[in-house]
Amino acid sequence: MHRYPAMINPVGAGNPDPFEMRLVVAELQMADVRAQVALSLFTDFENFTAFRPGPLQEGSVNMMLDQLVAWSGALASLRAGTTMSTPQSSA
Repeated sequence: MHRYPAMINPVGAGNPDPFEMRLVVAELQMADVRAQVALSLFTDFENFTAFRPGPLQEGSVNMMLDQLVAWSGALASLRAGTTMSTPQSSA
């Protein structure tokens, strides 16, 4: 599961802090998408299923998705194992 981009979007109370989650994601050799968007099921989803961000969210959503696509492309060769191998521990 390493070498993939990850979007961290906590929802509601009781969820881990996004900054703490970034540390976990880094340990898993994943790249976190920096842009965050606060979405609402009531205003950004049609019938609670179809994603339709409101005008206030559209720019932030586009930025987040652009970063996700960029990280996905940048990490593609690493996932294929063509550029870098996983370090071996000397135990």
